[in-house]
Amino acid sequence: MNSTMDRQRIFIFVAITYGLSIVPYLVVFLGGRQSGANADLAAGRLVLMFAPLIGAIATRLITREGWSNSLLRPDLSGGRWRYYLAA
Repeated sequence: MNSTMDRQRIFIFVAITYGLSIVPYLVVFLGGRQSGANADLAAGRLVLMFAPLIGAIATRLITREGWSNSLLRPDLSGGRWRYYLAA
């Protein structure tokens, strides 16, 4: 991997993640609503916790990186299963 591609991936991830996290709250704040204990704002916070997940998936799709090195499958070889069990 070259550093230009890594920087591009980092920029895409940060832009998507922060965009999904900050823009909705700016709209609410600039619209005059206060962020209190309203049910819709609480639901919005719950949904926005998935912004990094959406950013990571979108980055892999945009850059066509693929899923082979995403470490989504556990590595149970060599007795590492004990660590998964402990976790």
